[in-house]
Amino acid sequence: QVSPLDNLPTAAPSQLSYNPATEEDGAAVAAAASVNRIYAGATPIPIDPIDMPTPTPRPELTFTFGEYISNKLGISFKSAVGYEINENISGKYILTEPANAVKDNYPCTITLEISGITKTYGYPKALEATADKGVITLEGTEFEFTVTKTANGYTFVNSEGKYIYQNGTYKTYNEGAEVNADCYWSITAADGAFQMTSPSGYTMYYDTGYGSYGVYNEVKETYLLPCLFKKK
Repeated sequence: QVSPLDNLPTAAPSQLSYNPATEEDGAAVAAAASVNRIYAGATPIPIDPIDMPTPTPRPELTFTFGEYISNKLGISFKSAVGYEINENISGKYILTEPANAVKDNYPCTITLEISGITKTYGYPKALEATADKGVITLEGTEFEFTVTKTANGYTFVNSEGKYIYQNGTYKTYNEGAEVNADCYWSITAADGAFQMTSPSGYTMYYDTGYGSYGVYNEVKETYLLPCLFKKK
């Protein structure tokens, strides 16, 4: 028995590669697009479209300020109201922004802390003094010293147990808990006062222009030598 498919005509190989573009006005169209090799491999640069959506403007931040008072620290100040107050930590006053008031997911915390300031140098001010029947009384103990004679010179220890000295050639008055080579002074009587000279050759003076003590290597009209009195 003969199959109907056995009598199909045989096509030449050229007839199997049909290009429908040949029927378009009789002109053939290239199947592959041409490539401009000048820009091949270049980094593309995005260009925003003209009708790009405009972002919604961010609302302005507004705050209402009020007074905060800390009786424990002895302070008062103004800041944004509504903050949660924490005074449970000794010496600190902490303000925390509540969760429902946080802006842009950045919570704010304000911490105020009182701490003492330790200063070991400066130009100490003179104290008020009164004289009565040959007895001089000072309004304070800052200039009460224990004077000790040593083989290296005299040491001065104040009422807080600290040595006074000149640090190198600085003109300031210094205090220190430990004795060092700068703590040894020479003392010379001079016209009812005393000349206290440091190991650097500087002299302790009271400057009437500033109302304070310092250690200087020159003499001015405003400088006075200190007086030393024995405490009863």
